[in-house]
Amino acid sequence: MPVRFTDIDSSNQKLPAAYGYLSSPLLPLDTAVEPLFKLVSQLERYVKKAKEECNTSNESMTRDESASIYLYTMEMEDDSFYRVLNRALRDQYRPALKDWFAYLKLLDTALNKLPSVKSTVFRGVPDDVSNSYTKGQNLTWWSVNSCSLSVDVIKSFIGEKDATLFFIECSNGKNISSLTAFSKEEEIILMPGTRLQVGSKLHHQGGLSVIHLKELNDNVLETVQYDSGTYTGETKTNKRHGKGVFMYNSGDKYDGEWIDDKMTGRGVFTWNNGDKHDGEWRDGERTGRGVFSYNNGNKYDGEFVEGKMTGRGVFIYNNGDKYDGEWRDGERTGRGVFSYNNGNKYDGEWADGRRTGRGVFISNSRDKYDGDWADDKMTGRGVFSWNNGDKYDGEFVGGKMTGRGVFSYNNGNKYDGEWADGERTGKGIFIFNSGDKYDGDWADDKMTGRGVFVYNNANKYDGEFVEGKMTGRGVFIYNNGDKYDGEWTDGERTGRGIFISNSGDKYTGDWVDDKMTGRGVFVYNNGNKYDGEFVEGKMTGRGVFVYNNGNKYDGEWTDGRRTGRGVFFCNSGDKYDGEWIDDKMTGRGVFSWNNGDKYDGEFVEDRKCGNGVFTWNNGDKYDGEFVGGKMTGRGVFVYNNANKYDGEFVEGKMTGRGVFIYNNGDKYDGEWTDGERTGRGIFISNSGDKYTGDWVDDKMTGRGVFVYNNGNKYDGEFVEGKMTGRGVFVYNNGNKYDGEWTDGRRTGRGVFFCNSGDKYDGEWIDDKMTGRGVFSWNNGDKYDGEFVEDRKCGNGVFTWNNGDKYDGEFVGGKMTGRGVFSYSNGDKYDGQWADGERTGRGIFIFNSGDKYDGDWADDKMTGRGVFVYNNGNKYDGEFVEGKMTGRGVVTYKDGNEYDSEWINGEECK
Repeated sequence: MPVRFTDIDSSNQKLPAAYGYLSSPLLPLDTAVEPLFKLVSQLERYVKKAKEECNTSNESMTRDESASIYLYTMEMEDDSFYRVLNRALRDQYRPALKDWFAYLKLLDTALNKLPSVKSTVFRGVPDDVSNSYTKGQNLTWWSVNSCSLSVDVIKSFIGEKDATLFFIECSNGKNISSLTAFSKEEEIILMPGTRLQVGSKLHHQGGLSVIHLKELNDNVLETVQYDSGTYTGETKTNKRHGKGVFMYNSGDKYDGEWIDDKMTGRGVFTWNNGDKHDGEWRDGERTGRGVFSYNNGNKYDGEFVEGKMTGRGVFIYNNGDKYDGEWRDGERTGRGVFSYNNGNKYDGEWADGRRTGRGVFISNSRDKYDGDWADDKMTGRGVFSWNNGDKYDGEFVGGKMTGRGVFSYNNGNKYDGEWADGERTGKGIFIFNSGDKYDGDWADDKMTGRGVFVYNNANKYDGEFVEGKMTGRGVFIYNNGDKYDGEWTDGERTGRGIFISNSGDKYTGDWVDDKMTGRGVFVYNNGNKYDGEFVEGKMTGRGVFVYNNGNKYDGEWTDGRRTGRGVFFCNSGDKYDGEWIDDKMTGRGVFSWNNGDKYDGEFVEDRKCGNGVFTWNNGDKYDGEFVGGKMTGRGVFVYNNANKYDGEFVEGKMTGRGVFIYNNGDKYDGEWTDGERTGRGIFISNSGDKYTGDWVDDKMTGRGVFVYNNGNKYDGEFVEGKMTGRGVFVYNNGNKYDGEWTDGRRTGRGVFFCNSGDKYDGEWIDDKMTGRGVFSWNNGDKYDGEFVEDRKCGNGVFTWNNGDKYDGEFVGGKMTGRGVFSYSNGDKYDGQWADGERTGRGIFIFNSGDKYDGDWADDKMTGRGVFVYNNGNKYDGEFVEGKMTGRGVVTYKDGNEYDSEWINGEECK
């Protein structure tokens, strides 16, 4: 007898919460119950039966989920699965529940796929346990609780004497009656953790106690769908109120407290970009204490007001920076310490996120500034001490040294003088620790005016300076032996001068901007020699360069490269006479190869580009345009075999519009791509065939018209040289096909008009009628049905011009299979056919009212059959070739029967 409905802990003990199983992985039933084999005997057999017997009609529920419910409801004497489960759920020692986690996860998943039931349900116990319950008492049932919608079901188990009936108002029950073997018990399950309140107790005459329980709704989690997302949690008056989780459609998530539909209290908001706020909320805004973790690793721990950092707080940046101090409206304002990730540190006053007021800045290198600040910059009086020993004691403006000051360098350098915007300006002496020394004028941090610079390496310049550079007349003697004697501008040799290198190279001539510019002669120590014009240290203008390998160029130069008009003589015998740009043949010119090839035309970067004529030593000749060294543009190519192409080229291949005349008399006039006929074009063969239409990859592809020399004509679509797609073919004998083609054959849907007047409208495969279609003969016959390879095959209807009609199956063009033949005289045959003849089982109804139902062979009644005459007589027996032959019984309309042997319709005497 099922006693799940009476499995109640009458002691009503308070138990620790059972939690943790919802975070377990969802496993198949066989795997989920493996830890329970040691707890429940024969469990493997029960699991197998549950999976076999469970109801799988619920499409949203897997077989394993449905079987987990069925397993719970199986009665197994004292060792029932649900008994062992509920004993574990009522055990004070919660760690023992871990073996059940996987099963409870599967059961919870299955039940949550069922709608919640809000109704009155019943359960009971065949004992009086009413003393364990008092009005107003709150209790939590941690077991799986079976109830019924029918009070009669419960009474049948508990009786009505010394028994207790629980009258329960539930709001989250799960109806499993369709998922158990006891559907009539109308079973409702209340899951572990269901909270109830005792409403009343009644004692009926006879000993039956009735306890009214009501499921508490304050902790009932509801799932509500909003336009912006889904809320799961506590509600009040249809508003989010209490604890709950809101999953936004965007992926954002809030898990925490709500008041009147707004985030208020403690909560965690996680944005879809990874940002997270854990703290206090008020009216949907971050207000109070909280921790905001940014997705980039930044973190703020402190006070908020209306979503902004305001008050005291610590901000740790993802790069390791840290600010500990006061905030206002999200900005650092007040007193605070900023520790930079590189070890820098500022301790002082702030305003709107910037250092303003008095403060001390210590860098990670132990540099230190102690002084005044304004708008994040050092401004006022201060001392800046570098950790390397450098020190500036003086005035600052906008973070820069401005005014009088002394800069003492840790390396022993020292500047004593005037400053402006962080630069030395005015009179000053700079003494280098290396021994270099400059004594003279300064402007904008640079040596400007008259001065003497003596280098510690023995280099020496004596002359004029402008902005730190040698400008004017001066002599520079290099310590390596080089020497320049001449004019300078901006630290560069400019004017007339002589440079003699210690390697022996010598230049005599003009200089501009430290470079040889003007007329000059450069003699290289390797024997090369250039005599001509220079610009910015490079050969530019007219000049002659004689190479030490025998090559020679006589012409124009730009930036050290052959540019302009010139002749290059190769030591191999090749020769180019023409224009140059950047050391490359560019412009008009003639290149003559020593093998006899010759090109006369335009060049770009050593490659043929523009108009030109190329003559090969084998007799081929191209006259036209070139790009990138290849025939590109308009041109005429005459082959040595007499073929000729006149049209457009791209990268050496016929591409664009052109006419090709073949030496056999064929001709193509149309478009080309990569040397192949592609686009629109006309092909006329020497035999007289003509195609006008589209081409792709040298083949007829697209729309076109093909006129054959025998008078045939096709107007339609082509693919790779074959009729493919939609098209009309008119034959020279008057036949016509209008329809679809594949690979040059009628394939698809189409109509064929025969010159005889016959017509076929239907499907084709490989030039043959195959598929569904209608064939109309010129004599009035008509077939509507299926074809295979030009023959009727499959289901169809054949109508003869005399009124006969056949509706049925065909094979190989003949009536074969099942079919109905209606004769024009009113006769009708319904049965089997073979090779156009009635063969097999069939019924023939004569227009006279006679009827034959039986076997046929070779179009005649042959075999076993029943013939009923219109006068009521009946023959049941054997036939051969349409006549009663063999054993048969004649039944007359008056009821008499005659059993005899027959031959050719006559009784054997």
